[in-house]
Amino acid sequence: MRIADGVAMLELPMKVMGFDTVIHPTLVWDDADVVLIDAGLPDSVPFLTEAMAELGVPVQRISRVVLTHQDMDHIGGLTGLLQAVGHPVEVIAHAEEAPYIQGDKPLLRMGSGAPPAMLANLSEEARSEAMKMMAAARHRDPITVDTLAHDGDVLPWCGGITVAHTPGHTPGHICLYLNQSKVLVCGDELEVLEGSLTGPRPGLSADEPLAYRSISTLTRYDVDTAVCYHGGVWDDDTNGHINELARKGAPMTTTQPAPPRTPALVATAFGALQPGAERHWTSIRYADGMMTDALAKHLLGLQQYGMTDLAEVLEVFAQLPDGTEESWITGWTAMAERLQHRAETAERAGKLVTASTAYLRASTYWRTSVMYFSDAGDPRMVAHSRASAHSYQRYLELSGYPGEYVEIPYEDSFLPGHFYTSPVAEEKAPVLVITPGRDTWAEDTRWIYDGAIRRGIHALVYDGPGQGFALRTGGLTFRPDWENVLGPVIDYAVARPEVDPSRVGLFGVSFGGFLSMRAAATEKRAKVCITDPGSINWGGSISGRLRMLADLPDDQVPLQMKNMIADYAWKHGVPNTIPAVIAALAEYDNSAIAPQVSAKTLVIDGTEEMTPGEARKLYDLLTCPKDYLIFDAATTAQTHSQMGSYATATELLFDWLDERL
Repeated sequence: MRIADGVAMLELPMKVMGFDTVIHPTLVWDDADVVLIDAGLPDSVPFLTEAMAELGVPVQRISRVVLTHQDMDHIGGLTGLLQAVGHPVEVIAHAEEAPYIQGDKPLLRMGSGAPPAMLANLSEEARSEAMKMMAAARHRDPITVDTLAHDGDVLPWCGGITVAHTPGHTPGHICLYLNQSKVLVCGDELEVLEGSLTGPRPGLSADEPLAYRSISTLTRYDVDTAVCYHGGVWDDDTNGHINELARKGAPMTTTQPAPPRTPALVATAFGALQPGAERHWTSIRYADGMMTDALAKHLLGLQQYGMTDLAEVLEVFAQLPDGTEESWITGWTAMAERLQHRAETAERAGKLVTASTAYLRASTYWRTSVMYFSDAGDPRMVAHSRASAHSYQRYLELSGYPGEYVEIPYEDSFLPGHFYTSPVAEEKAPVLVITPGRDTWAEDTRWIYDGAIRRGIHALVYDGPGQGFALRTGGLTFRPDWENVLGPVIDYAVARPEVDPSRVGLFGVSFGGFLSMRAAATEKRAKVCITDPGSINWGGSISGRLRMLADLPDDQVPLQMKNMIADYAWKHGVPNTIPAVIAALAEYDNSAIAPQVSAKTLVIDGTEEMTPGEARKLYDLLTCPKDYLIFDAATTAQTHSQMGSYATATELLFDWLDERL
């Protein structure tokens, strides 16, 4: 919508907080410059490009982007936009806002510290959208702010653009006054709502009283037209309405927390956050890649079980020169070889305790070396897998830990696994069947099987098709009909003499949580099931990210994403192309069968889960006896499948399980 000569309000359809709405970036241009004010959400780029084309201004002409503030619906589309433009673009923001935009500080409303009360007050659809925006905020690419703006600065483009600092909604929120056209670009300081010009929407500002006081700053401008990011254009006695809002100040209203939506909600928080806490441990990154950083936190979480050591893990990460798979496998191989040599030397000398502990860590590092490595034809893939298996077996034999290697009959092959016998179990005791995730292996679920056997529950953990040893040494790739995988595993478990066949529990971690739910729909021998995290459409959540890459030239696809695509193709047994991977993932959707689950089910969620909102959707779809448990920042276990916080996860999850199995 053209507002003045060289000024247009863009209208981008969007779903925000559960509602279909429209957001309104502003475009300002002349023969020399094209300035975009705010960049929309991560998926706004196609809409923005189309809107600019309709104005006759190609997106490639953008020379500068001014960001009014840090919220994701204003900055989320910037990375994709810069790729579409294809040349350097100057990014401008207020000096107080730049640290949040650049990632030096967590985003105030969409980072890991977003208050649970904020989510509790939303509808289920809005909660899902909010959590998706939180995930996008945490995993967004870094943004560099090139120019720091201050109140009263005049940006010398398109006839002059004056900066008005209006703190409150966020510390560095700004409005922009276009000197030639007398247009005020308001960001979130003003809103057009139900036919009225209003101040900041209640409940959404970091400092609401300050946000309302900042309206007085706008009274110093002669404004013909206001462009509100939410609500659009206001041109009816604009100066008079702004003066009246400034005079009235903040509305005298309060917002009360909504009551719990369901009595089956187990918990939303287990304690209070430190007052004023903005940063949490999850903001510390050990690697640039999301996958490698998650693996670092997983490995550090295994320290308490003797499977890793802090200094050894950090030493490898300190020595990684780049994000390539080759540097990864080389770094972890060196550490694994060092530990294996120590173990073998100690064993020859009769120092069996030292040998067993060194073998255990060597086994972990051998596995880790091929966790982020997708070259299936490289001989190191099989060699390192076998080295890990050998070291783990030596650990079991020397340490006396109650684990036994088993081969579970499966079609014309077998599934490798371990049966862990609880030393405190009754003569006939329950068994917990553990399905690991897509990237880690059966042995990496130590926090689960160790928690089980300490509580009188036997544990059977296995590598299924597409996982761990079954993939790397057996050549078995993922299949969506996991009931045909889990069925033989349960057959084996209930045939063991120490197992009570009436007390079988399922525990699925990460992708294993999705697979376990699929199997539980038809496998009625399970008494209870824990899905960690809950997910209805695992394939769809991944495919959505891949589709964003499908149209990019190959040289613009980040290396880590190429590695991820190759990894998915290998594990699912399809060609290494984005369309082939998307087609394979389409089969991983439990929407139709989830209501068939009859076992008592615990659906796990986290405020920093990678697929926010999915767990709650699954919980709502289930018709069986069910509970829902969300880990928030107060628990320190808010990450995907509680990576890095396994002690807390074990305590809380097994307290639930112990009473039901």
